[in-house]
Amino acid sequence: MAMLRANGFKMESSEIALGFKQGSRTLSHHPGGMSLKALYHSDWDVGQAAFLIAGHNDGATPALVRRKIERYQQGIMTKSEGANQKSLFTNLPKAYHEFLHRAIVYYQEWSAA
Repeated sequence: MAMLRANGFKMESSEIALGFKQGSRTLSHHPGGMSLKALYHSDWDVGQAAFLIAGHNDGATPALVRRKIERYQQGIMTKSEGANQKSLFTNLPKAYHEFLHRAIVYYQEWSAA
């Protein structure tokens, strides 16, 4: 998380700084999971989740993180029904599967209300 923050949440720069090969995408699957975990721990409040991930409310970073979280949310809401749901778990590290499952349930209930 510290490296992502230091590099303004730029995946490629962070991966290189951590010693991964350029274009490895080793780190790129974790921010979605971290976003789901932050949403869960912030009672699904996007602004609070962005703060938890960015670590502060100053500058452009929290807005960037918020936009990324909103894209993750949109993907969940779009794919949470039927066969598409399985694709949400593809490439997501297993440590975050529980949070994705909780998000699917939350957004299904939210959209039904």
